[in-house]
Amino acid sequence: MRLEYDVEADAAYIRITETPRSRTEEESDVCIVDFDPEGNVVAIELLSVFGFAGASLYALVRKGLLAQQDAERLLRELRHELVTA
Repeated sequence: MRLEYDVEADAAYIRITETPRSRTEEESDVCIVDFDPEGNVVAIELLSVFGFAGASLYALVRKGLLAQQDAERLLRELRHELVTA
């Protein structure tokens, strides 16, 4: 899993796997998800990270698109990025 955070845009791109994406869906106004041909999540783009990252990631957990432990790990990494930015 690879995380990139753009402080100026307050946006994060999370690459889950290197599998090519076949489709993209907007899960909310601040969360865009890329899927592979089998419907697995390959990447997540979060907008307005400072205000909505937690809610967006936990919404993906509730939908069964992201494991709880992965969401918690990503939130820790995002907090670290926000603090050091």
